[in-house]
Amino acid sequence: MQIEFVASDFTPKAGDAVAVAAFEGGEVPPAYERFDALAGGALTKARGVSRFAGKPGQTLELLAPAGIAAERLLVAGAGPEAKKGPAAAEAFAA
Repeated sequence: MQIEFVASDFTPKAGDAVAVAAFEGGEVPPAYERFDALAGGALTKARGVSRFAGKPGQTLELLAPAGIAAERLLVAGAGPEAKKGPAAAEAFAA
């Protein structure tokens, strides 16, 4: 497995898995908004029908999302947006 940190305008290929963050309280970073738009709002819809709240350690996985070549799209909870920073980024990546 190869893990890369890429810019939010990254275009995934077939076989890729993409992880984006989501904060508690519904705030989302630009990468989340971009992939949600590419997937026709599937991330927001999945969050709405799940128990995912953006807390650290929570994940929400979409398999073969329409509109994206990647095989998996993972939303990882990043905790409160006010606490974002290097430690939060490291926890998200883990």
